[in-house]
Amino acid sequence: MMWFQPILDGINKSKKKVTLIVDKDGIISLTHLGPAIADFDYGIILFDNSLIFRQQYESKYRDKWDTGEKTQKLVILAKTTEAKIPYDIECNGDIIHFSLQDVFKKLDTDVLREFSSDFYTRAFDIEHSLEEQTAILTKDQTIEYICRYVWGFDPMTISDLEKLISVLIDLHLSVNEVPDIITEHLILCCSDKVPAEIDIKSLIKAKTRFFEWLRIEWHSYLKNKLHLGQQSILDFSHTALKIKIIHLISESILSAIELPDDQSQTIDELSKEDSWILLGIRQKDIPVQLTEVAQYRIVDKRLKKDFESLQSLSGIDIESFLVKTRKIAESIINDLCIQTKNIEKSLSLYEKLKALESRNILPKTTSTFFHTLRILGNIGAHETKRLELSQAEIDTILGLVTRILEWYQEQKRA
Repeated sequence: MMWFQPILDGINKSKKKVTLIVDKDGIISLTHLGPAIADFDYGIILFDNSLIFRQQYESKYRDKWDTGEKTQKLVILAKTTEAKIPYDIECNGDIIHFSLQDVFKKLDTDVLREFSSDFYTRAFDIEHSLEEQTAILTKDQTIEYICRYVWGFDPMTISDLEKLISVLIDLHLSVNEVPDIITEHLILCCSDKVPAEIDIKSLIKAKTRFFEWLRIEWHSYLKNKLHLGQQSILDFSHTALKIKIIHLISESILSAIELPDDQSQTIDELSKEDSWILLGIRQKDIPVQLTEVAQYRIVDKRLKKDFESLQSLSGIDIESFLVKTRKIAESIINDLCIQTKNIEKSLSLYEKLKALESRNILPKTTSTFFHTLRILGNIGAHETKRLELSQAEIDTILGLVTRILEWYQEQKRA
C-alpha cells in the first residue's frame, strides 16, 4: 500500500467527473499520482497557475462536457488552500482533503515536513511498525526512531568520535544531503564527543567536505603508523570504523598513500594488529596477482577489481577478508533482485537468496556457494576472537568467490 493511499481510495469512490485533491502540505506530485491512477482512466491537471489551469481545463474537458462529448474523468491536484479553488470546480467535483496527518498518525508530522516526499515511502513503513504504539511520538522520539529504522543507528548510543564518524559514513553513502533536523539532533547529542577544532555541522551537512576531511585524517593516521608524520585525531582501527574504512578503500573513496622507496623497511616493522593498513599503502614493486583460475575466467572489469581487492585482504586481515566475501555476494544478489520483480529490498540476504531460489534464478549448487559466503561474512563481522585461516582455507574461499563471479558474469552476458 502506498503512503498516499487515502487519495487513491477517494478517487476510486468518486462518482463525479471531477475529483479535486486539496493538498494542504503540498507534498503530492503528478509523478506520484500519474502511474497510481493509470488504471482508473483519469486525466490529471495541476492547479498551480490559474491561467494555465483554466486553459487546459476548458479546452480538454469543460468544452467537451458542454457538448455532451465523453472524456476521461479528471483529477485536479491543488497545492493550495480550498479558498483559492474556483467556485465552478468546487460545485462540479468531489473534494479530497489531504495532509500528512491523514497518513502519519503516530509520527510527528513537523519532523516529516523537513524531508522530501521521496522519503515518505520509508516513513510509511515506520508508521506501520508503530501499530501497537498508542501515543503520538514526540519530535525527538520521531527523529530517533527514523535514525534507527532507516539508517540503523541510535543517536543516544554514539559514545565517541569514532562512532559518530562511522554513522556519518553510512549517512553520506545513503543520502545526498542529511536533513537539517537530523543534523541538529546529532549535534545536540554528540557535541561533547567532538573536539572543538572540528566543525561538526559542516561534516554532517556537506558530503564532499566530510570525505575530504576523512581522507586527510586517514593519510595522517597512515603516516603516523609508518613514523612519517603527525597523528590523526581519529583511531581508524576502532571497531566501529575499521571495516567501513576498508570498504571505502575498495570503492576508491579513500585513496592509498605511496610509500617512499627509502621507507620500505617500515612495512616489516608493523605489528600484526596494524597489518591491515597495508591496504592504504601503495608500493611500486608489489603488484596484485590474480589466481590462475581468476586470471582466465574473470574478465568483467568491476568483478575483477572486487576480486583483486578481496585477494589483497586475504593476506592482510582475515576478518575484513571474510566480510568482503559477503559484500561481494550481497552485491550480486541485490543486482539480481533489482532485475526480478516482487522481491522486497528490505529482506535479509538469506531471505533474498531463498526468494531467488524459489524463482529458479539461482541454481542449487550456486545458491549453496552464496549461503557459504554469507555465513563466512557473518563470522568475520561478529567473531570476537582474532581469526586465523590456513592458506588452503583461503584458497578454498577464493575458489568459491571465483565460481560465483564466473556464474554471474555468464548471467550478464546472456
